[in-house]
Amino acid sequence: MKKNTLSTLLFFICLVLSLNIGAQNPPCGFTHSENGDTAFFSGFGGGPFSWAFGDGNTSTLQNPTHVYSSLGKYNACMTDSDLTWGCYICDTVTISLPNGIILSNNQSVLLDVSPNPFSTSASISYYIPTGEKGQIYVYDILGNKVVEYMDIPYTAEVNNFKFDTPISPGVYFMQLSTKSSTVVRKIISN
Repeated sequence: MKKNTLSTLLFFICLVLSLNIGAQNPPCGFTHSENGDTAFFSGFGGGPFSWAFGDGNTSTLQNPTHVYSSLGKYNACMTDSDLTWGCYICDTVTISLPNGIILSNNQSVLLDVSPNPFSTSASISYYIPTGEKGQIYVYDILGNKVVEYMDIPYTAEVNNFKFDTPISPGVYFMQLSTKSSTVVRKIISN
């Protein structure tokens, strides 16, 4: 009887070993893409997932979307807490302005939008150095120009006008450009 018990035990040990030797870790990691200030993440692995987006914000979704408040490079990390295989992986996420928007280093112009977010209209305050003409452009999140104000009036003090051009709800970038400077503000239409 002991011989059969020992044989059975050895059979099961060999079976478990052969199954484990042939097993491979399931893939674990993530992909991401960016569009303006928004990053789209897709995690793969066994889960559960936890994310650190590199700006102090986190998520426990498998496929989160995150809106960054500033331009720059962020070290986004995903943890897959699968008890068997789990992993921890990081990658750099670069948040930049959409195509068609260019910034200069000379920030001698001022642009302010209030309230922001806005529903139907907003007050635009701007300052342009004396003698320079300016243009205001509004771009959607994909970089398409949706509004254009050419040769806006200027004085040696802060100027104001009402922005009441109807635009669909969403995130936009308002750009004030002069001969020597460009400044951009993110605006949100509700």
